[in-house]
Amino acid sequence: MSAFVELLRKSNLDYIVSRKPFKVGSRSDDMIFASFIDMKIKKLQVIACLDKLDSVTMWSTSLDERAFQLNARLLDITELGET
Repeated sequence: MSAFVELLRKSNLDYIVSRKPFKVGSRSDDMIFASFIDMKIKKLQVIACLDKLDSVTMWSTSLDERAFQLNARLLDITELGET
């Protein structure tokens, strides 16, 4: 299990995690995608993590409701708060 997923479990946040293969050239690595809604600031947090043996790379973005609506088609989600 990834240390990244373990940290999410300890955070007491409602979150969704999925692991998908990510291919770059001839290499294929697993990417971990996590998303959760921070109700205090009403933002959707989206995190991607490439967890390899020698290094960890993370990308993160935060979407408020307006930005979420602009990107809803890309995210394939209809309303902030739905899972």
